[in-house]
Amino acid sequence: MIPNKKAQTAEIAKRLKKLYPDPVVELDYATPFELIIASLLAAQNRDTTINKITPNLFRKYRCPTDYVAVDQAELEEDIHDSGFSGRNHGLSKRCQMAGRPHPLLYMFSVVLH
Repeated sequence: MIPNKKAQTAEIAKRLKKLYPDPVVELDYATPFELIIASLLAAQNRDTTINKITPNLFRKYRCPTDYVAVDQAELEEDIHDSGFSGRNHGLSKRCQMAGRPHPLLYMFSVVLH
């Protein structure tokens, strides 16, 4: 066990890089924000299924504010085939919390605009 968390993190990263020198992400995405959304959806289904859903989803929802602004029922319909059901998906909640913008809105606003 490495006593220093920073050193331990660096050692883990080093070992992972050695094990997986050229990691491949099976999900289709164009921006870091799209990767986050695709990853959240992929938790409930196969990557191949999510890759069929996300092209339309990413055309319709370009940034975190789009997920926050859309009617909840409409978003649920748009992601239904991913395996998420009802209000349990939390996509809009991940983009906005307690009526205030979520840090994702700020983190990706530069990338997407």
